[in-house]
Amino acid sequence: MIYRRNKEDYAERVDALLAIPKFADGRNKSGNDNLKAVLKLLGEPGKDLRYIHVAGTNGKGSVTRMIAGILKEYGYKVGVFTSPHLVKINERIEILGAGAISDEDFADCYDAVMAVMDEHERNGGIKLSFFEYLFAMAMVYFEEKKPDYVVLETGLGGRLDATNVVTPLVSVITSIGLDHMRYLGDTVEKIAAEKAGIIKPGVPVVFNTGEPAADILIESKASEYGCEYYNAAFVSKQFDRTDEGLRFSLRGRWFTTGRLKLPVHTPLYQTENAVTAVTAVWALLESAAGLYTPRMFKGPGAMGRQLDEDALKRAFEGFDMPGRMQWLKRYVVCDGAHNPDAVKRLISSIKEIYAGRPDEKIRLMFAVSSDKDYGTMIGMMAEGLKLSKVYVTEIPGERAVPCDYLAAEFTLALSKAFNRCPVVYGSDIKEELILAENEARDAGELLVVAGSLYLVGEVIKKSGELI
Repeated sequence: MIYRRNKEDYAERVDALLAIPKFADGRNKSGNDNLKAVLKLLGEPGKDLRYIHVAGTNGKGSVTRMIAGILKEYGYKVGVFTSPHLVKINERIEILGAGAISDEDFADCYDAVMAVMDEHERNGGIKLSFFEYLFAMAMVYFEEKKPDYVVLETGLGGRLDATNVVTPLVSVITSIGLDHMRYLGDTVEKIAAEKAGIIKPGVPVVFNTGEPAADILIESKASEYGCEYYNAAFVSKQFDRTDEGLRFSLRGRWFTTGRLKLPVHTPLYQTENAVTAVTAVWALLESAAGLYTPRMFKGPGAMGRQLDEDALKRAFEGFDMPGRMQWLKRYVVCDGAHNPDAVKRLISSIKEIYAGRPDEKIRLMFAVSSDKDYGTMIGMMAEGLKLSKVYVTEIPGERAVPCDYLAAEFTLALSKAFNRCPVVYGSDIKEELILAENEARDAGELLVVAGSLYLVGEVIKKSGELI
């Protein structure tokens, strides 16, 4: 792909992609056979690459980046495919350390997929969904860049997700909770079954769901498929927070680590994701298919392998997960908590920040997608946070919940929590952010932005514009 591009080429293709329905009523999810047919017309890009596949309700983005970071520190070239993006769509396709796909390559990959779509439709195929199109573009890109490993994060679910067309070296399932219930089911068991759809015969499975019912289902399917499986919850953690960062060590039946460190302000829940990521790398070491080169292990271990602790230390010290307890200013923090389980973790993180000051008040800026359990989320925040004011706004697009409706929900929930703090609303995110930032700064209070990763992305972009 060597073309001469200009900004208009890139912008036109981004606009065309964004015009493709993302969720609609769920019927735009065309199925893996349809996507496979497109990939075949493209020459099956990426078919010979080595994958680690990550699914889950919460934590899958962090685990994806942690695994990729560890592999990078082992000396590998690592591709990463994630979603959603926060500021720019290119963020979804990346070679770790080299940055996101360039605008020129993005346009070229879009055109490469578009070039086969007419033939695909003449053969009886149907149009790709937004996420499927992006995934096909990622495969074209990774085929050209030839990374040693690619870490894939599912978009929604697992069984029918576009990323599920690959056969990975290791399948990873993170925390499972109630989210996307319109598409995945209304119980933990149903959602776990969809996530477990990424399990492939003979491929090792690592999981850390936080739900016993989900664990049982995953273990059963792994056994049925003849897979080695590793429940990362069996690995114990010891951690303490210092001025230098969040220090932790791991000890379990498969491996033991010395003291590792995550950056300052990293929330405690990231230690759970770290356990999952390290266990996934261990499973890769244990898998004969995973022994790509001798660099992959160092010295004798309990089962003939040993984790490279220097690589682990470098990976975790350099870990960065935008949009998850991300501090934009000393008084503004963003977290993309968008379901009850994530909100529970957010509340816990805020309480840790104010452990010595339990009566410290905070301000909340909130917006949410219509397919979320926002009633439960709002109730949890009203009950669990010491709120002094709430700023309600709307995410862009057809999935937005009207801000006046959300404001009424918050007012009711706060009343039930015996807190009649002010609730204001406005559909313009920038206007609400200016108001919220100015008032939080003047009051000397923390402003927390939560409810949607799309909101967080808009606030990150707009906050930068306001500085």
